[in-house]
Amino acid sequence: MDTLWCIINVSSLFTNSAYAGSKKSPSIFSLLNAWAGRDCAPGAHMTIRERIDFTILVYVFAVLLSSINTFSVLSSQWLSPEGYSDDTNGFIGATLLLSGIVAALATAPLFDRLFTHHLGLTVRILCPIIGAAWLSLIWVVKPSAAGAIYAVMAIIGSASITLLPVALELGCELTRNADGSSAVMWFFGNLLSIVYLLSQGALRAPSTASPPLNMHRAIIFNGAWVFASCWFVFLFNGRQARRERDERMLKAAEVPMEASPIEEKSREVQV
Repeated sequence: MDTLWCIINVSSLFTNSAYAGSKKSPSIFSLLNAWAGRDCAPGAHMTIRERIDFTILVYVFAVLLSSINTFSVLSSQWLSPEGYSDDTNGFIGATLLLSGIVAALATAPLFDRLFTHHLGLTVRILCPIIGAAWLSLIWVVKPSAAGAIYAVMAIIGSASITLLPVALELGCELTRNADGSSAVMWFFGNLLSIVYLLSQGALRAPSTASPPLNMHRAIIFNGAWVFASCWFVFLFNGRQARRERDERMLKAAEVPMEASPIEEKSREVQV
């Protein structure tokens, strides 16, 4: 019990260090009202530009999440008709995941120290790369092209998983509601994943096709949708309003109070 009490006391020293972190997160209903432009609490209010940005962010996040979720479920159906074994399919899926983990570990300190104020720019750079990689699978997924598929999956994994915390952080910045924004983004991502799975299942070729039961039309559907959706990020501003407010509050707390004339005269007398 003493050890647990020490852990609780020590952990409390590292919580709520920023102004936004010291405030209770508004409810999800407050966020939905602010997103729709309705009356809400003053701290939850979103400007028109922030509502547009959050809509773009939610949509692009949902599309990228759905594409990865769908591939993780249907990777065998995508690749097996082209002659790839179950082991190869598993290794390709692992390449996507492991490359993303390595990239996230490498880029996390950079975003923490160097690119703290450039999250919107990061989204505008990485999203077109991800879209182009998914589109390239239309021509890459073919027999005896395992090396190219590994390379494309490494690009998709490293860029997508690096972008995941950036997108969630931008959701917090735009809404000042960490819990609500992440819940909205994950909800629409999982909802669109159902649409992707049902659509790609319906696009499977018949058993009389060559090769039988191939998913080429599904790969075209996935690549075209992701590629087209990623260009919406060029309409995305991504102003980090929450961080700007935190920095203003921090600077205000660090500025020392000016000494009054009486205090200055008393100091001169003491000298």
